[in-house]
Amino acid sequence: MPSIHDTPIKMSIGIALIGSGIFAKEEHLPAIQNTPSLSLKAVYSRSLKSAKTLSEKLSDVDLYSDDQDGKKFEDLLKRDDIKGVVIACV
Repeated sequence: MPSIHDTPIKMSIGIALIGSGIFAKEEHLPAIQNTPSLSLKAVYSRSLKSAKTLSEKLSDVDLYSDDQDGKKFEDLLKRDDIKGVVIACV
């Protein structure tokens, strides 16, 4: 009889990317995307425009910024599905 230990459990860790500059786009984002155990859930940037630019080819990623109500940095940190952040800003 198979046990629960015989079947690998596929769980991913919800991640938020903080920052949307060139290093976030060219280094951090690809690293998150190429790590099967991570799932990008949100992007935060000071401006919504920057967050949108970084995430233009992404799906199912929520955008947070200082220039929109109800979707600021503090709101992102309250999410239960985000277990870690990658800080990609200087």
